[in-house]
Amino acid sequence: MNYGLATWTPSIFVSEFHIPIGDALRYGAIGSIPIFLTPILLGATIDRFGRRPFAIGVAILATWGRAARVLMPWDVTMLIVVLTIAGGFGTGVYAIILWPYSSEVFPTSVRALALGVSSSLARAASSLTPILV
Repeated sequence: MNYGLATWTPSIFVSEFHIPIGDALRYGAIGSIPIFLTPILLGATIDRFGRRPFAIGVAILATWGRAARVLMPWDVTMLIVVLTIAGGFGTGVYAIILWPYSSEVFPTSVRALALGVSSSLARAASSLTPILV
């Protein structure tokens, strides 16, 4: 979902919300910026507070952002953009938190196979979906 959202957000902004393509690309880029800063923030704070509060908080943020976007009127452009960015940020942070957690829970052989396959499939899906659709 994380890669799909990042890849398709500008197209969805244009096709569904009728945002001009220049603005849609700008909003998509702005939505990607927090994900670059998130590992720094998490690295500085996650050991102090633990993963659980962050995981719960961003899961709520992602769910709220996605659900609220569906319920909002589609003519409020900035609200749609903010909710999309909030949902994408929540999903991205959650993914960052799950990677190290999986290394603590599963044995190395299982983890290596599962993470390698799922990571490859996620990237393949984000690359092939625009071609297939």
